Amino acid sequence: MVAADLSSLVWHERRELDEVLYALQTVRLHLEHSGERWLERTLDALLVAVETLRVATLERTVMSTTDVDRSLRELAASVEAPLDAILIDHRTAMRERIHEIEAESDRIVTLLAVRETAGSAPAALDTDLDTVLNADATEPDADPDLDHDVDAEIAAALAGQARLRARVALTGLVPSELRDLLR
Repeated sequence: MVAADLSSLVWHERRELDEVLYALQTVRLHLEHSGERWLERTLDALLVAVETLRVATLERTVMSTTDVDRSLRELAASVEAPLDAILIDHRTAMRERIHEIEAESDRIVTLLAVRETAGSAPAALDTDLDTVLNADATEPDADPDLDHDVDAEIAAALAGQARLRARVALTGLVPSELRDLLR
């Protein structure tokens, strides 16, 4: 593969790393300022950014099959100026971005843990959503206070579900093939 083509593909991956970082920061900011109201929507945006990064990494891996086991540092050493400096710059910037992504992910996990311990966790974690939804279905004369309690339990169960989805979404944000390239 021509080094200029590789540089173009790496630029694409670098931009996608920025998108993942942006999506993570959006998740964190919404958690900090509006609670879990927009958590599902911001998680969807994060998952789209991660998938786009995976596609960009796959594209670069497929296009550079002869160089698949070589890091950017090794590739930079095998090309002439100015491409060597460009590839080294890519490597440095992308490694920094990965560290930022990991730090942002850690902040979000901490925020989620704080929210769980601060009382926004479901009242009964063992209770599934159907049990909560059908809690007062057998009583014909439902008490309005009971309805409010059930609504609160449903909201807590849904918030717990969103937090769990967030924890799952925060795993494997950076493809291993990209980490190999940056070693």
